[in-house]
Amino acid sequence: MIRWRTCLLIWTFCVSSLVQADLRDDAFDLGQKIDAARQQGPTIEDLQTLMEEVASLRDQAQAERINREKEVGENEVLLERLYRSPTWSGIGFTLAAMRYWRSWLLLDQYRLNSVQTDLEAARRGFQTTLALIVYPGLVRGSWLGLGHAEIAAGRVEEARIWFDRVAATDDPLGRQAREELNLLDALRARTKREVKTSITDAEADVIEREALALLERHGKSLDGASRAAERLRDLENTGSLSIERVLRLMHYRDEIIGHDIGPVGYLVSAENALAYEQFYTAVEKYRIFFKAIDHQRQQQFSDFRLQFASALIASGLIEEAQQNLSANIIAKVGDPQRLANLRLLAAFSAFANSGELKSRQTLLDLSAAMSTPAAHFTQSLLNADFNQAHNLLMEHSTDVWVTQLPAFELVYREFYAAALSKRRNLAPIGLSLYQQLPDDIAQASWALVAQMSMQGLMDQPVDTYLSRLEVLSATVAIGYRDVLYATRIEFLHRRAPERLVAEITSLLPPLSDKQRDTLLHHVLKCGLKSWCKEVTVALIKLLQPGSQSALFALLQHIRLLAKEGDAMAAYRIAGELIVDYPDSGDALRVFADSAAAVGRTGDAEAAYARIAESLPIGSSEWRTARLKQLDLRIDAGASDAACELRRYAQGDADLIETINQRLAAGDIACNRLQAKMG
Repeated sequence: MIRWRTCLLIWTFCVSSLVQADLRDDAFDLGQKIDAARQQGPTIEDLQTLMEEVASLRDQAQAERINREKEVGENEVLLERLYRSPTWSGIGFTLAAMRYWRSWLLLDQYRLNSVQTDLEAARRGFQTTLALIVYPGLVRGSWLGLGHAEIAAGRVEEARIWFDRVAATDDPLGRQAREELNLLDALRARTKREVKTSITDAEADVIEREALALLERHGKSLDGASRAAERLRDLENTGSLSIERVLRLMHYRDEIIGHDIGPVGYLVSAENALAYEQFYTAVEKYRIFFKAIDHQRQQQFSDFRLQFASALIASGLIEEAQQNLSANIIAKVGDPQRLANLRLLAAFSAFANSGELKSRQTLLDLSAAMSTPAAHFTQSLLNADFNQAHNLLMEHSTDVWVTQLPAFELVYREFYAAALSKRRNLAPIGLSLYQQLPDDIAQASWALVAQMSMQGLMDQPVDTYLSRLEVLSATVAIGYRDVLYATRIEFLHRRAPERLVAEITSLLPPLSDKQRDTLLHHVLKCGLKSWCKEVTVALIKLLQPGSQSALFALLQHIRLLAKEGDAMAAYRIAGELIVDYPDSGDALRVFADSAAAVGRTGDAEAAYARIAESLPIGSSEWRTARLKQLDLRIDAGASDAACELRRYAQGDADLIETINQRLAAGDIACNRLQAKMG
C-alpha cells in the first residue's frame, strides 16, 4: 500500500484558507481520520467503513443546503446573500471535499482488489474536484490524485503531466510531486513535445482534425482527451483556435472538460455547466474566460456573451447581466433578436426585483422598441391593462420568451403593494401565471402564499377558504405565517366581519408585532360600519396600555362615540387620554372637540389654546385652533375675550377679516376694548 503524506497537507490548506461553515469541524475531523487510516494501510473493510462515513457527511451537507434554500424561499435578494455567505461556502466545500476523499479511498480500494470500476470512479472524482477553482488546495490535490491514478493504470507519461502541474510551486505539495517525478524519471526518460510559436492554416487544420479524432475515438479515456488537449493548446498558443474551431470543439465538451487547453477551457467548462443548469458554476467560468482574452477576441466571442448573460440572469445576478448585454460590451451578435429579448428579460427581472422607477422606465423603453409578444405583454402589464395582459398571456402561453419573464414575481410584488381595487384586477392574471410555474417554484412557500392571497379576492365559500388557509399555514415556514394571518384578517374584513369581531374578541394578549399591526390596520379602516365600535373596543383590550397602537385605537373609539352621539363618554375617555398621552397633539384635539361637544367650554378653550401655542404661528392648524377659541368665546358671550383674540392675527389680513366677520355675526363690537388697549 502506497501512502501519500500530502493528503492531510492539502486538507489543512483548504480548511485554513477557505472554509467558514457549520460543517467544517466534522469535515476536518473526518479528513484527519481518513488520512490516519490510509497511513496505516487500511483493509477493504476499513475502506468501506470510511466511505460510508463520507457518504453520511455528504448527505448531511446536501440536507443542510436544501434546508438553507427552503428558509429563504425564492426571495432573490436573500438567495444571493445566502449564496455568498460563509455557511454556503462551507456546505459547498464539504460536498467537494467528500468527493475528493472518496476518490482517494476508491484508489486505495483499486490497489487492493484491482476492480477497474474503482479506478475509473476515482479518476472521475478527481476530475470533478479539479474543476472547482474556488478550492485551489482540492484542485492541486486532485492533480496529484490523478497522477497516482495514471500510475495505477500504467500510463506513466500521463501521470507525469499531472505531477508537473503540482510541482510548479515550492510548497509541500510541489515537493511531493517533484519526488514522484524523480521516481518516474528513473523508470523512463520523458519525451517532450515540440513547442511551436506559429503555424500555417493548413497545419492548424491538420492539428484540429487530429484533436477531434482523438476526442471522437478515445475521448472517454484520459489518454485520448489529454493528447487532444496537447494539440488544442498548440492551436491556442499560436492564435489559431478560432471561434469556428471552438464551435466544433463544443461537440466534445464532455470529453475535453477538465483538461488544460488555455482560456477556451474555461469556456468549455462554462458551456457544460450551463447545459446542466449549474448556473453559478457557469457564471464563474464565463467570468474567467472573458477576463483572460483581449478585446478583439471578446468581440469574436460575442455570441457566447449571450450565454454568459443567460447564466447571470438564471443566477439572479441581474445588474451584471445588464452590463454584459450593454451596447458598449456587445457590438454585434449572430442573433440580434435574442440579444433584444435577453435585454428585455434582464430589465423585466430588475424591475420585478426592485420596483425602482428608473428600472421601470428602462423596461418601458425596451418593450416599446420591440414588437414581440413578450414586449407587448410587458407593456400591458406595466400600463395596468390587465385584461390585455391576460389575453396576451393566454395567446402566447408557449412562447419561450413570454414564459421566461418573471411575470408572476412582478405581479406578486405589485399585488402586496397595491390598493384593494388594483389587487382585485391583479389577482386573476396572477393566478393564471401561477398555473404556468414549474412545480418546484409553484410549491415554494412564497408562491403558495401569494397564490392563496390572490385566491382570497375571488368568489368562494368563506369556510372553505379559511380551512385552506389553516392547512397552508401549518405547512409553510414561520416567516410566511404572518402574511397568511394578514390575508385571513383582510378576508374576514371583506367577507365575514362578524367573524372578525368574534376572532378579535376571543384573542388573549400579548399580540405579536405582526398581529398587532395587521389588526390595527384593518380595524382603523372599518369606518362607520355597524361592527366597528365593537371590534375597536375588543382591540383596545389587547394592546399595551400607553403604546402608540393603543393611542390610535382609543382615538378611533372616541371618534366613534362622538359620531354615535355619546358625547359624554367621548369626553370622559378623551380626558383620560390626555393624561396618559400628554405629548400627543391628536389626543389634545379629540379632547378639545369632545369638551366643546358637552359644553365644557373652559376645558375646550384651554385645550385649543395649548394646541395653538404648540404650533407655528400662521400655520393652517394654528389658525384653526385660534378660530375655535374665538367661536367658543363668542358662544359663551365673552365679548372682551373674543375681541382679545384679534391681537393674534396681526399681520394676517385674511385671518383678521375672518375674525371680524364672526364677531359681527355674534353682534360683538370691539371699539371699547380697542380704546382701552389704546
